[in-house]
Amino acid sequence: MKVSYKWLAEILQVDLSPQEMAEKLTGAGFPVEELTPLAEELDGVVTAEILEVRPHPNADRLSLTRVSDGANVYDVVCGARNIAPGDKVPLAKVGAVLPGNFRIKKAKIRGQESMGMLCSAEELRLDLVQAEDGILQLPADCPPGLPLAEYLGLDDVVMDIELSANRGDLLSVRGLAAEISAALGQPFALPLPEAPAARGGRFPVSIATPACYCYTGRLISGVKVQPSPLWLQLRLLACGLRPVNNIVDVTNLVMLEWGQPLHAFDADKLPELEITVRQARAGETMVTLDNKERRLEPGMMLITYGDKPVAIAGVMGSLDSEVNESTRTVLLESAGFDPVSVRVTAKALGLASEAASRYEKGVDPAVIVPASHRAAALISQLAGGEIGELVSAGCHRSETWTVEASLAKINALLGTEIPRAEAERILINLGLEVQGEGDALLVKVDQRRSDLRLWQDIAEEVGRLHGLDNIPAALPRGVQTVGVRKPAQRLEWLVRDILVGCGLCETVPYTFISPEMQERSLAEPGVELANPLTRERSIMRGDMLPSLLETVAYNLAHGQHNIAVFEIGSVYRPVAGQELPEQPLRVAAALCGTAPVHWQRKEEEYDFFHIKGVAEQLLAGLGADASFVRAERRQFHPGRCAAVRCGEELLGYVGQVHPGIAEAWKIDVPVWVMDFDFQALVRAHREGVDFAEPSRYPAVRRDLALETDTDSEAGTFLAIIRQQGGPLLEAVECFDVYTGPNLGPGRRSLAFSLRFRHGQRTLTDEEVQALMDKIIARLEQAGARLRS
Repeated sequence: MKVSYKWLAEILQVDLSPQEMAEKLTGAGFPVEELTPLAEELDGVVTAEILEVRPHPNADRLSLTRVSDGANVYDVVCGARNIAPGDKVPLAKVGAVLPGNFRIKKAKIRGQESMGMLCSAEELRLDLVQAEDGILQLPADCPPGLPLAEYLGLDDVVMDIELSANRGDLLSVRGLAAEISAALGQPFALPLPEAPAARGGRFPVSIATPACYCYTGRLISGVKVQPSPLWLQLRLLACGLRPVNNIVDVTNLVMLEWGQPLHAFDADKLPELEITVRQARAGETMVTLDNKERRLEPGMMLITYGDKPVAIAGVMGSLDSEVNESTRTVLLESAGFDPVSVRVTAKALGLASEAASRYEKGVDPAVIVPASHRAAALISQLAGGEIGELVSAGCHRSETWTVEASLAKINALLGTEIPRAEAERILINLGLEVQGEGDALLVKVDQRRSDLRLWQDIAEEVGRLHGLDNIPAALPRGVQTVGVRKPAQRLEWLVRDILVGCGLCETVPYTFISPEMQERSLAEPGVELANPLTRERSIMRGDMLPSLLETVAYNLAHGQHNIAVFEIGSVYRPVAGQELPEQPLRVAAALCGTAPVHWQRKEEEYDFFHIKGVAEQLLAGLGADASFVRAERRQFHPGRCAAVRCGEELLGYVGQVHPGIAEAWKIDVPVWVMDFDFQALVRAHREGVDFAEPSRYPAVRRDLALETDTDSEAGTFLAIIRQQGGPLLEAVECFDVYTGPNLGPGRRSLAFSLRFRHGQRTLTDEEVQALMDKIIARLEQAGARLRS
């Protein structure tokens, strides 16, 4: 926030330099990022009075003036038309240096000597509003001969202060002055303005939405809209706001002073003098002050007159009710709106305003009416007019609460030994009421400090105004324990190491996805965000597949065609009847393109057996005894998906992404994925490794070729062979799959290699053959036929 140093010093009545005031604010926890002069140095520019204006004898557009600085009279040639005898103006004398390093010299202009220059606001680099273009007109009571910077207060300093998001009370001079005063060890309260004399001008006001808790309005008739006096314009400039006219400038000044946003309507332009605060209806539109038509959505709060929207509540007014030079009657609004409603509306419309920034952080309901009093009195003073009575709806909201704190807890948290008297003094200087005895601190808080809810908040206030630099440095005390990972954390790192060892790269994508990503992936529904930053990140994913495919599509689009990635991350799935969603951790991987090329091997495309091999390697590393069973899932290619089970528990799935989903992502190559439930992997994990002593006796090998239906699973036959082979069957693997015309339609051949071994002796052919006969008999019962 930008604020005028002189304004703060004037209210506080303290003798602090800008640097000292900045140090106080920084020490209190609000760093002053920059101190900037309000205006460039104006050496040699003084206030002066025009004594005489006459035509230039040699130029129609120039005038000859005689100007006095109170001590001397100067002849000055001037080209402006808005000057007359008696005007008070800035005079840059010979030798003066104007902004841009423009030095004033004695000169002859069209044969006439000029001993200086009369200055405009533009030449002084001041963004002021004037009734006429030309020379800057100073107030009529301005004494001549004063340095212009001193007279106008141009030697002010703009303080750019970094505020925390929860301190809306500091978006005002009132709040900042209270903070600085507390840092100086003194209480401060800005006197409340008195209600101005008022009569008549009543009109109906109603509130038809819970998002508005207070609305006040008053008419001020017979005003004259014109540029604000220079002191007001310069004060606004020092706070980073642009002057407009005396009515608008007063509302901005009071907002800066009290932190309460105000709005002024041209009452004569309103369709009907009946105010209703309501929610927008579908299809309504409004042209705002920035001359843009806004399409309003249900849920946006509006100020309406005669049911016509004339302002987006707390954000911006309409162009057709704008105050301008023709305005004669003003309707002054001061209200309280729900912070969330204003924030959501401003974000949805892409509108940022000073009013919205304050409403979003919460305004003090106690100053809604006083701010209206202050603004009405200033408008009457600067623009004339008769002040009408204040009419209101709501405005009965007055809330205080008590925070129970313990001095011992505060000192333990801060690492200090602050006595009760000092803690009480700090809190009282902050405008808080303190009760309680001994160790107990009962702190009464009002809505000006809505950020104070917990005893830790009270501790923070005590600590920062005690001085963070005054807190002694000390090592932490307490029972020390050795930091170790929990079993699930160790397993997560083991999974990560195994997958990296398989040649996969870990990705860490956003867990937020768009509705389109969810739809394209046929993903489980996720959790929709109430206030997303963008539509592209508006859903907390309910499935890993959208994130995997986003990574694959991005890499393919950037020329990376060989992709092997994995992610360990959470998904978020709503649960009926519960406020919070489930957040299970998942382990997912994707392969796409070709496997890494080796000089001894030919290039090969990733296929089902590659992703299955990754899954097998992972399961083997975890000691999980799992099986792969054919499955059908809507996200997977029919016939190219397997469910992975450990006993009766489902661990996850592996397979090829459905071609329709890949096409929706504009991926024209097969994508192979696996997706496991991490907690299921934790339950399937087996600690330790079983070792068997190598046998000194030779193994007996047998091959077995079976003719089966193409729908039969090799895993089924492998399980039968292992079961029937018993402890003497050391290993079995399927080493060949064959289909051909000689087998007939719907048939295929599976070839298995079996290895038998006894640990204590050499097996005989008869023993091995007996086992083979037993295995073949059971396989034939399962539908297989031995090939000769």
